[in-house]
Order: sequence, then structure tokens, then C-alpha cells
Amino acid sequence: CALLVVIPAWLYAWLTIHSPLVLLDWFAMGVFAVVMGVAARKVARQAKARNPMWMGRLGLAIGVAGWYAHWAAWLAIADAGGFASLLAAPQDMWRFGMVLAENEVRRVAGMRIEGSALVAGWIVEFILMTTLPRSLARGAAEEPFCERSGRWATPFELPRRFAWIEEPHVVVHRLETAPGELFSILGASVGADAARYSTVTLYRTEGDPFVSIDNVQ
Repeated sequence: CALLVVIPAWLYAWLTIHSPLVLLDWFAMGVFAVVMGVAARKVARQAKARNPMWMGRLGLAIGVAGWYAHWAAWLAIADAGGFASLLAAPQDMWRFGMVLAENEVRRVAGMRIEGSALVAGWIVEFILMTTLPRSLARGAAEEPFCERSGRWATPFELPRRFAWIEEPHVVVHRLETAPGELFSILGASVGADAARYSTVTLYRTEGDPFVSIDNVQ
């Protein structure tokens, strides 16, 4: 898991220094955030964690660790110090960051970035790199799990689309009292060109099946 964060952090740091296009930086930022999110989700799945709150916190920690490793790599590539020493000295990284924020930054590609624009980019970067891993890790823990087999339930989305559900709580109550009448409760199906509809996902387990119904618009 550490390698899934540190290696992409180095690649992302190198690219942000050498890239001639800001748009390429934003694309790399998104890819790095997705990589950390996938790593967080993989941890949740492998650990068979079913606590969304704690997995969300773990995903947040992975995002912060990746963001911190990226900055240590960025400063190391810029000859501000060694990567390991910078990781162990957050006060030095903060000091270098303040120097960058107060001055214009010139990249290897020749582009100059003002300090205010740099700080704004840092804020967006931190938000993206922490929220995406947190969301993916939390979402993984919320997926149905079969306690009998000790495995995650296998999802299967029905190709049929149903009418939009105006009162979800009513449908939930009716399904709880009569689970065998799923299709009659959902009502008629709608065409593929419908703007609003509901979908049904079945989760296969060794016990009773789990059903998820979602409104889509």
C-alpha cells in the first residue's frame, strides 16, 4: 500500500515540475488522487472492513500521507533536501512552502506561477487528494458482505428500468412486509430514453439475497 502511494507521489511531483502545461498538472493531480483512492479501496476490500466511518478515516489518512509524500518528493527534486530527511522534518517543508508562496515560482519548463495562484492550487490539491480516497474507502466498506461465506457479495444490476420512485420510504416499508413482491411493488418498466427511472441491483450471497434500489436522473 505504501508503494502504491510513494511511487505515484514521485511521478506526480516530477511531472508538476517539468510539465509545460498547467492542464497536464491538473490531469496528473486527478490521476494521483484516483490511485490513492484505489489503494484505500483495496485496503478496505482485502481487510474485509465493514465499518464505513473507520474506513473513511483510513482513506483520509492515506490521502494525507500521499499529499505529504508528494510534497517531500517535489522539494527533493527541487534540491531542497533529501526525500527521507524532508519526510522527517515537516517544519522544514512548511518553511520551504512559505518561501514558495511568497515568491514567484519558475519551473524547469520555463513557466512562472505567482504565489497566490500556487496557494490556490495547493488548496484544491489537498481537498481532492483527501476527499477521493476517503470516499472510495468508505464506499467499499458500505458494500454488502456475506458473513456466512466471509466474502463480499457479488452485484448484478437488472437490465430492466423501472419507474421513478416518488416515495422511497413507502416502497421500503412494502418490501419489508412483502419481499417476494418486488416487481409488483416497483411497478411498470420504462423505456431506455426515460429521463428519470429507478434501477435494481441484486447481490448474490450464500444466505438471503440483498437488494439495492436507486433512483437515477
